Amino acid sequence: MVLMLGLLAPVAPATIDVFCPAFSCLERELNVPPQSALQTRGGYLSAHSALFFLPGIFYAHVGRKPVVLASLLVNVAGSVMVAVAPSFPFLLAGSVLQGLFAGGGLVIGRAMVGDCYEGQQARRTFSYICFLYTTNPAADEYRVVLGRCRLRVKKNIRLV
Repeated sequence: MVLMLGLLAPVAPATIDVFCPAFSCLERELNVPPQSALQTRGGYLSAHSALFFLPGIFYAHVGRKPVVLASLLVNVAGSVMVAVAPSFPFLLAGSVLQGLFAGGGLVIGRAMVGDCYEGQQARRTFSYICFLYTTNPAADEYRVVLGRCRLRVKKNIRLV
């Protein structure tokens, strides 16, 4: 369980950081001004912050597994929309969709640890999850470098 939760936690930051180096390609490929590239992140973060509590509400009614799976599926659907976006409005909609349930893994992970463990064991489990989060290949520094490397190799925003 700790491994799964440690790998789910960086889903939200990964969808932001990998995309940031592609802003200049986004401007060029979709023929939009530089401010538009920032709107994609604004849409993502607005949806993410406005609906961060939503997975917590759902898991109380339908259980944890369906909410984690739905969160991942919505995030993947948004990522696919971003990858194949023929226009800027479609790209913006994909970014907002990514943000809707991006925090599902983190929110549900915290709830699951609280349900399964108490006291010292819960704190130890949280520290393991934090360790996996920071040493995960999707950790902050690696995500940005990965996005830049993909751009340098293919010069194609669709691959990021």
